[in-house]
Amino acid sequence: MEDLYKVLLGMEDPVSRDLALRLEKFIKGSMSGIFNSQSNFDIKNPLTVFSIKELEGDLRPVAMHIILDFIWTKINS
Repeated sequence: MEDLYKVLLGMEDPVSRDLALRLEKFIKGSMSGIFNSQSNFDIKNPLTVFSIKELEGDLRPVAMHIILDFIWTKINS
């Protein structure tokens, strides 16, 4: 996620910079340990289980978006 953040910061477009600033709490803030790290599961497994039960309320919508994007990509490939 930090790579995307750096690219957006480098763009001159105000919309890109605004998006980069919104991502900053996930890169440098208190939420950086969850989303700004290498994943540790094998996505080639036939069954993948996601649990967001223990996530704080602010993190759940972002996690759900990432999970749904993963599922959508699997379905459409």
